[in-house]
Amino acid sequence: MKKPITIIRYDSLKECFLSFIEGDEVGDNDYWEGYDGGRKFRVNVKKWLNKCKRKCWGWADYKPKTIHIWVDIDCPIEDSIEMLAHESAHLRRPRYKNKMEEEKKANRSGEDAKFAYNAAIDIDRWTI
Repeated sequence: MKKPITIIRYDSLKECFLSFIEGDEVGDNDYWEGYDGGRKFRVNVKKWLNKCKRKCWGWADYKPKTIHIWVDIDCPIEDSIEMLAHESAHLRRPRYKNKMEEEKKANRSGEDAKFAYNAAIDIDRWTI
C-alpha cells in the first residue's frame, strides 16, 4: 500500500522557505539556485522573499513523502492546484537525476492540473 502524502502548511513564504533550507534566518548574501520554466536561475534569497509576486510556493520532501506549502489568502485556486500538482510530481516516479528534466516533469504535471481544473469549470458552465 502506498504511503499517503502529508501536507504541511506555513503562514508565510519566508517560513516555508526557511523549512526548505533548514535554516533559522536568511542573510544578505544568501543565494538560491533552482530551475524554472526550463532554465536555471540564481537569486538573492532576501530580495526574492521581499519582492516575490507569487501567491503560493511549495517544495517536496521525499522521505517522508511531504509537501510543504505556503498559500496567500488572495491566491487563485488554479494557482494553488498547479503548485500542488507540481510538487506531488516530484514525489512520483520516474525521478530524473537531471534537475532540469525533473523540473520539466513537475511543470507539465502542474500545467495539466491547471488545464483540467479550468476545463472542468468550463464544462460545468455548459451544463447549467
